[in-house]
Amino acid sequence: MSKYTAKLHIGVQPEEDNLGIKTGIESGRLPQEVASVLSELLIKIPILIRAGWLAIRLKMALTLHLVLILRKMKTMIGMFQAILIIRIK
Repeated sequence: MSKYTAKLHIGVQPEEDNLGIKTGIESGRLPQEVASVLSELLIKIPILIRAGWLAIRLKMALTLHLVLILRKMKTMIGMFQAILIIRIK
């Protein structure tokens, strides 16, 4: 079994509506099979990072939407209680 050294560089920069992802390999001479595996990895890593980032953004958006709905319901319940108090007195 042979050992090969390679550094994978992955830079992630959040932008307004997307992520800027830069990837690269720093290595000496690599056999074709190893270089091919690393190339595939560099293609798949940004896809995984973006998918995770989009899932987090979606979860945050849904949470914010739920909070806004609950606040609106709380306001409506408060108004309903105020109407009941006025009519009872």
